[in-house]
Amino acid sequence: MVKKICLFVCALVLGGACAGLTACGGEYVGKNGDSTDGVSQGAVSGEVVSPQAVSGSGVSGDRKLSKMYAKTPEDLSVSFKIQEKTEQGYRARVKISPEEDGLWDWELYLELEDEITEITGAEIVSHEENRYIIRGTEGNRDIKRYEDGYFDVSVSCQDQIHEPEVCYLTRQEDYMGEKDYECKTTNVERIGDSVKGRLVLANHSEKKAGKWLLHLETYGMKINSLEGARIVWEEEDEEESEYYYDICGEGSRQDLGAGERMEIAFTAEAQKEKAGVGKEFEIVKQVDTEIDWGYYEMEYGARYGKMDRYLVGDSVKGVDLFFIFEEKNKDSYRATAELTNVMEDSIADWEICLECEDEIEEISGAEIVSHEGNEYRIRAKDREKWISPYGMVTFQVKVSCTGKIHPLAKVYLAKARFQDEEAKTKDGRKEIQIREKDLKEAAGPCWLPYDILYKKISRLQISTGKEPMTWMILKPMKNTKPTWTGMSGERRWADKQ
Repeated sequence: MVKKICLFVCALVLGGACAGLTACGGEYVGKNGDSTDGVSQGAVSGEVVSPQAVSGSGVSGDRKLSKMYAKTPEDLSVSFKIQEKTEQGYRARVKISPEEDGLWDWELYLELEDEITEITGAEIVSHEENRYIIRGTEGNRDIKRYEDGYFDVSVSCQDQIHEPEVCYLTRQEDYMGEKDYECKTTNVERIGDSVKGRLVLANHSEKKAGKWLLHLETYGMKINSLEGARIVWEEEDEEESEYYYDICGEGSRQDLGAGERMEIAFTAEAQKEKAGVGKEFEIVKQVDTEIDWGYYEMEYGARYGKMDRYLVGDSVKGVDLFFIFEEKNKDSYRATAELTNVMEDSIADWEICLECEDEIEEISGAEIVSHEGNEYRIRAKDREKWISPYGMVTFQVKVSCTGKIHPLAKVYLAKARFQDEEAKTKDGRKEIQIREKDLKEAAGPCWLPYDILYKKISRLQISTGKEPMTWMILKPMKNTKPTWTGMSGERRWADKQ
């Protein structure tokens, strides 16, 4: 009886510990933490994660120690599940999770700050600095629909584990036009339940169909073997006695050249009196991936895409602000700030309010009037210099950051001297009225790529009672989020329309 009570108490304690990990955002990792179905031969089965914590700015905390995610496009997920931590580095299972379509002859581009010293279930095709091209080995080249792929790596790192960087498939699926290809059967013979024949594929286009894939349907029969090709995926509809296949070429038959005709011998088992290859089929090919760096900018921030070169503030009123990187270090960066006047009049002796999570240590060409929390008041150094509408001035900053560069947040014009003499403050400047609504609508500290903010440059003639002025108005992209209406020019455009 005592033994049963002890076991019951232990179960409660362990259960509470696991629940606590989950509630805190942690991840409990045990021997069966990840499915190992379909893992290539030689892959390492799931193991208990080493309890050592990793210090430093790379990865910290037990949750990140157990699993890390690469920065991937929306239709792909690549995770590193750490199996063991050693003094020299770590061993990890890499899990590839594509969308439901699956992959054939997959090949990955991976940026990894640490060095891969050993790999199983895949091979390194090329390696330049921290950039790897990796593809599956024999028996691990395909990932079936609705399933995941795996390979294992040993990684060498100094001091700390760094999270994987950008990762994407080097090739993507591309559909051929219906008139560009043909598929039919020939020389089909049936003896009892045994069927043999040939699939004939033809490429009528003027371009090579690289690494082609055939979507094929059969009725009343199951394909047993193919010559010079393989079945990547198959599914049976038992009620209709139909089979659905994804078939790709092997060796020299991986590509179907422009104008080329290819025959593939097959054997099959007939399961019904009426059996054959269906008329519904489709051929797709693989093409080099075109990377949408704009997605990486929005999703992952300033180290990716064009935002590797600049930061942009979320303009509430009066000014636009860019930080153009001059130098980036581990814990700081230097930048040239480009400040654009988007008011309808020329301004001088300007003062802006900027929210910046990182600390501005040095500034030249302007001066910091006050600094409280992450809010800076910055004023012109040359107070007699006038900035015309859509004119620009620059100043330099040195900014310190912990761990990573953070985005700029809200920015607006707080005070300025105008040629208009009304409503001046004691120092000759006018206080700019900022509506609470505009402050709330601004996106705040998030990554705002240039291509999202500025889609099209239009020109608008404005009559001021003097001579006509041509103004450059910046229109945002359609279908952007309502909270991303932080450009003063855009709001004026809406008013003038």
